[in-house]
Amino acid sequence: MKQFYFPTICMMGLILLLSCQSKQTSQALIPETETPPAPAKTLSEAIASYKFIPLATDDTTLVGNITKILKYKDNYYIASNNKEILVFHTDGSFSHRINRQGRGPQEYVELNDFDIAEDQIVILSFRKIVVYTLDGTFVNSMDFDFNGLNIQVVGGNYLLRSNIESFLRTIDRHSGACGPLQIDMQENLRLTRNNCFLPLGKEILIQQGNSNTFCRYSDDTPTEVFNVSLLSDPDLMTSEKENQLTQSNTTPNLKMILDMAASQTQYYCGVGNPVTQEAVLYILDMHNHRIIHTLSLQTTDDLTYMGIGKTLQNISLGRASDAFLTFLRVSELREAILRHGDDGSEHSRWMKEHLLDRLHDDDNPVLFEFRFK
Repeated sequence: MKQFYFPTICMMGLILLLSCQSKQTSQALIPETETPPAPAKTLSEAIASYKFIPLATDDTTLVGNITKILKYKDNYYIASNNKEILVFHTDGSFSHRINRQGRGPQEYVELNDFDIAEDQIVILSFRKIVVYTLDGTFVNSMDFDFNGLNIQVVGGNYLLRSNIESFLRTIDRHSGACGPLQIDMQENLRLTRNNCFLPLGKEILIQQGNSNTFCRYSDDTPTEVFNVSLLSDPDLMTSEKENQLTQSNTTPNLKMILDMAASQTQYYCGVGNPVTQEAVLYILDMHNHRIIHTLSLQTTDDLTYMGIGKTLQNISLGRASDAFLTFLRVSELREAILRHGDDGSEHSRWMKEHLLDRLHDDDNPVLFEFRFK
């Protein structure tokens, strides 16, 4: 297989290790069945619907470094430069911003992560959670004694992850009571993924490093976390193999799950080798427990023209309830459209008429929202 330039592979440094102390071990969530489908020849073969959303740009709405994008109801919420959330309507027009940086009781020092639930924005800061309404009005806050990096609202709890004290914790949304999960993170290493919590119905999957082993968390049983595997491929690295390789200071030379993203019922899963930079992308139907699409280097990107690696490189940073969400750099998108030329198709003409003429290299990113078939 040819080399696949996959940006998230290049970002790998130290690997975060988890070791679940589980009550039981389940079978693979995607069981061993027939051979996965052959790679799609074009991206449009695998995608049911899509849309491009150029974001309004002026001096007051510039988006900086994006760490997370959530679509909630009729708006996109974008975490920018770890300090504010910029809110855009679904047509790309600007709505408002939430920037309450400070050290006051209704403010946050830095924006490490955020989630949205029940018409409230939950911001995780340094040893603090601050809750606002969707328009930025203060609701409440709570302090705790560890450094949180990721947050997910799960039922009546906040699920938090820390890379300093190396543990996962739950915090009751109403009482503020903090409780441990039955997970022992044996190594205090830098995290390799910004958004580590993957929704699975009413549950959450938490990947152990880059392995095929996951912790399955449910709000119904918040003190029990079950150990599961996602795919049944015997060549995929398990948490035990990853632990052994890291402890022996050996460079992994196995297939790993290197990149992931999730909608409500589908998972995007990048499997590859960080040494050879080979990769194959699977689209998983989690409701029916099967692989529905495969993408590869030979899959032609006939939607953005940027190439699969560039188009999907930030897919893990965006999430919509019923779709995948990512962002495209304007300069790269413009270059790809110009390079592609006009093949006479309706899509090609649309790209030129509705996108190319509107985009400038210093504009805000273009959001790309899509659903797989």
